[in-house]
Amino acid sequence: MFRRFGTYTDFWKSYLRDHSNWMNRALHILGIGLAIAFLGLAFYSGERDWLLPIPGLALVPGWLGHLLFERAFPATFGHPAWSLFSDFRMFSLWLIGSLNREIARASPRAGPKSAGMYELNQTNPKRRKRRRTRID
Repeated sequence: MFRRFGTYTDFWKSYLRDHSNWMNRALHILGIGLAIAFLGLAFYSGERDWLLPIPGLALVPGWLGHLLFERAFPATFGHPAWSLFSDFRMFSLWLIGSLNREIARASPRAGPKSAGMYELNQTNPKRRKRRRTRID
């Protein structure tokens, strides 16, 4: 059921391909951002109660993104440590504006338009190619 990877680099490329849908990435980034905000609130206020919702805030939006938009099973269950690290890596790449390049590099057939987080995918992979017909 779970794919096996020899190295983290192989996992990272697969992780980026599994997050090709912009809405899925948006939900992941929202979840990680909320988790970081609640961690900051816990640190700032000194109340540990702010730590309780962090796992749910970090994971549930990403799982919903996979189920609703990617129609795929999250990698969290097969590779929990690599998946968590990759979630934060994707979040940090989004913050510095390098996520689109990283996705385009991992999936060469995805052009720059499909890599944009808030852009709709302009390419249609199911589009039929026009056949040239010869008219005599």
